[in-house]
Amino acid sequence: MDKRELEHNIRICACDLGVDEKSIRPIPKNELIEGKEYFGNCRNSDKAIWKGDHFEYRRYKFGEYYTDKINHYEDDDGYDVFVPVEIKS
Repeated sequence: MDKRELEHNIRICACDLGVDEKSIRPIPKNELIEGKEYFGNCRNSDKAIWKGDHFEYRRYKFGEYYTDKINHYEDDDGYDVFVPVEIKS
């Protein structure tokens, strides 16, 4: 994920949270806690659970809910990624 795409995701999260984009930051992979749910941004969800090497989230598609996997933004493979964020204090 390039810098422009990351900044776009941060703006979306800031808007969803109702805060200024300068008050949130993306969370690097090395700071994530396995099993914890994070707020963030991807095409299909704003919450996902870190599983240690990827995120999982509930997705609704064609009238059904199912669990889907998604990479952290540092592991961009050309598909959608999840950008977890936190509000700076």
